[in-house]
Amino acid sequence: MADRVIVGGYIWQCAETDRKTKVGRAGLGQSGHSGRRPLVLAFEIEQITTMLRIIQDENSKLKKGNAELRSAVSNLEVRVRSIEQYSRKQNIEIDGISETQREDIYAVLNDVGKAIGVELKKEKVVAAHRVPTFNKKSMPPRFLLVVRFTSYDEKDEWINGFKRVRPLMADKINPNFNSSTRVFVNEHVSPENKQLLSKTKEAAREKNYKYVWSRDGRIFVRRSEGEKCKRIDLSSDLEKL
Repeated sequence: MADRVIVGGYIWQCAETDRKTKVGRAGLGQSGHSGRRPLVLAFEIEQITTMLRIIQDENSKLKKGNAELRSAVSNLEVRVRSIEQYSRKQNIEIDGISETQREDIYAVLNDVGKAIGVELKKEKVVAAHRVPTFNKKSMPPRFLLVVRFTSYDEKDEWINGFKRVRPLMADKINPNFNSSTRVFVNEHVSPENKQLLSKTKEAAREKNYKYVWSRDGRIFVRRSEGEKCKRIDLSSDLEKL
């Protein structure tokens, strides 16, 4: 018969007097593996918490950097569009007059000028030519008449003359033109600004804005008469209407 027995993690020693003597642990008690486990778990949790905090901080930095990058790209987009529009600041575009064979552009301009009450001064015209319309799906293809003047004031005179008489029908310019065709005399807007203007008009219809217009390539909207106008620089601005 063994003189020692392990019970409940204790070593019991038997003597002749049946006196039990606790002689120590058997490596299974509080100082054993089961005692170390809570400490290991606590350490692992602390590590995971620390790593999670680091990841959250890095994520916040990435979000901030991404927002700053988007803002920088948006600012560059606005600046590029402004430069492109600035190169057109003395231009007008005339839409609604069909191109004819052997067209005399100056004769057409003279007729348009008479219809809107503005005298054509050839010395004030730097260039005049046809360019494809913004709408590539137009069938048959339409070509706008673009005119560059020597000054911004000359351009404004033609646009203001058109505003005084609009709507302007083609037969008012030439009796041989279609009486049901409307003619427009507007500032020459860059392709990017035309896209934004088109999106703005669509958003304005959906959100009940009554007025949409552009001035030197800058686009504005107003919900109703007397309300403050809002400027649209980016497509994202339409979400704020």
